[in-house]
Amino acid sequence: YFNFFPISESIITSGQPTEVQLRLVRDAGYQNVINLAPHEAENALVDEAGTLASLGVEYTHIPVDFARPTEEDFGRLCEAMERIGDALSSGPDGLPCAPPLLTPRPVSGLVTRD
Repeated sequence: YFNFFPISESIITSGQPTEVQLRLVRDAGYQNVINLAPHEAENALVDEAGTLASLGVEYTHIPVDFARPTEEDFGRLCEAMERIGDALSSGPDGLPCAPPLLTPRPVSGLVTRD
């Protein structure tokens, strides 16, 4: 994966994965994808939502302008993480919402395993 980084045992982050890599992510037990990249981002998949739906993976798209992330972007990410589950947002493996928007290199999204 491009810029792959495991945040915890249940959360990984990376650049834009390919369709094959999305299948591998699903096969590894990850059940949710939060895509932070705009549709027009380099290497964006034509129908990432459809690909993930066919794999049985929940998809949330929050297009972020990485040059100018906003508090609204941050809030939408926090809401998405809370929707996925309290264990991901506040448990021992929880992720503070800031890293995806504040990393020195942009990431496309987060992938979580319940």
